[in-house]
Amino acid sequence: MIPDRESLGVEFKSEVTRPQSDTEIVDNVVALANTEGGTLYLGVEDDGTVTGVSDGHRNVNGLAAFIFNSTVPQVAARVELVHEHGLPVVCIEVGNSSQIVSTSKGRTLQRRLKADGTPEVVPLFVSQFISRLSQQRSYDYSDQPAPESALSDLDPQARNRLRAHIRQTNAGNSLLAFDDEDFDKALDLVVDGPEGPCPSVAGLLTIGTVDAIRRSLPTATAMFQVMSGTVPRVNVDPFALPLVDMFDRIDALLEPWNPSHEVMSGLVRTEIPDFDRQAFRE
Repeated sequence: MIPDRESLGVEFKSEVTRPQSDTEIVDNVVALANTEGGTLYLGVEDDGTVTGVSDGHRNVNGLAAFIFNSTVPQVAARVELVHEHGLPVVCIEVGNSSQIVSTSKGRTLQRRLKADGTPEVVPLFVSQFISRLSQQRSYDYSDQPAPESALSDLDPQARNRLRAHIRQTNAGNSLLAFDDEDFDKALDLVVDGPEGPCPSVAGLLTIGTVDAIRRSLPTATAMFQVMSGTVPRVNVDPFALPLVDMFDRIDALLEPWNPSHEVMSGLVRTEIPDFDRQAFRE
């Protein structure tokens, strides 16, 4: 069944007035592969009306081979000719690529939704490559050396608080017997950088000093707001803390907004919060 509307993973292309060009087809295949995968339908209007594919695109084997040879790395799309309401439609199914795909002419594209909910094809810029690869689990940014950092940027007191948290949840954890150096290595808080061992991005975020986080990872901040409709009742300015302290800070900010109420159960008084505290923390 052909969907009734376009979405992030569905694209309709009309061939009533003219066949889609080779460039347009490959661009849309690349954009689908670089987003979430999906299906390109040739012979369907933007409103979902089936009008039929042109004669030039009914050779599905040739079209699949053309797409394969026009993408880098090569995309093995599944191309099928189907009939809807007696009219031929070509369906080009594209998988979600674990790599960043370009056309053979060097165009790298992705799909996104516009404000009205309809999709569009836009460039995938080099600055977005890391984010895309991270989404595909092909690149772990948190395991990279933190920019402009040194081992002295790790806060010994924050490390001790991390040990305390581990002790509270699992007192028998073997990590607790490690010295600081082995503890950091075991948790990948330290990695080998260009000039020797240095904090990883994860390490600096977890137990780094506030000054080091602000210097090396300036976007690693948190905000706290309580909204009443569209109007903020509470608005705490963005603040930076290592994650080992960030959770406790946010927990303290949340707590006043989860009041408890006394309930009698026979002769026993029980305090019940509006939300289970564990769920509220999550």
